[in-house]
Amino acid sequence: MRLQPGADIDAFIELKFKPGTWQTRRIPESGCRIRHDQFERIVGEGGELSFNDLIYGLMDWLDVTDQPLLALPTLRLMLDQHYPHTGKDVARCVFAEPGGPTFVFHAADGIDLAGPIAAWQRRGWLIAVACAHEDEPRRMTVAAPGPISLRVAQSILNHSMMSFMDAPFDSFEALKATSGRTGSFYSWQAGQATVVDWEHGLGLTVRDGKLSIDDELVDPPHLNWLAPRQIAMQVAIAAGFVD
Repeated sequence: MRLQPGADIDAFIELKFKPGTWQTRRIPESGCRIRHDQFERIVGEGGELSFNDLIYGLMDWLDVTDQPLLALPTLRLMLDQHYPHTGKDVARCVFAEPGGPTFVFHAADGIDLAGPIAAWQRRGWLIAVACAHEDEPRRMTVAAPGPISLRVAQSILNHSMMSFMDAPFDSFEALKATSGRTGSFYSWQAGQATVVDWEHGLGLTVRDGKLSIDDELVDPPHLNWLAPRQIAMQVAIAAGFVD
């Protein structure tokens, strides 16, 4: 998979650690990316890079790299090591700060791609998918066939608000509305993570009154579904709920 690189791809550096770092700290010795200014800030403040810093950096990198398949195994390795699967196939994820808004979504280790869904994509790369939750009105269920990018994690949280301007907020309907906005067209053209509404199922569009597969809009996904806990932790890291 080769994508259009992000405009700020040169802002990143690759970190290489001493041999044995994986055995002692469970941090890969190579393959980790982080923005140069973020690295300088952490070091300048006398801090030490944590595995969450490295997870955040790789999530950020997934939004700009032209070859995400090279970074995904490294990020998956850290997620499996530091946030292993708990065995639960679904989870209700709640994010809130004292006095602040509440965000709620459901995470699952897979959803039916043949039904009405919305997808976060960088061109043909399917990053995450969502559908309306069966039992909780206005909430969405999110699943991901692999580690998600920073922009996608932030979008999941932003679309998970419980209310907007004192009115109930429907996460899945809001996702579909986002896909139709002008900004989504420009983000798609720029090769950025974009919400796509698949009303008839992944890859299916209506042409001349008939359903057909549009191979140009989505590549066949590799469905090694991310554990619900790992989706939740990536959203938490992206939003700054964990250090």
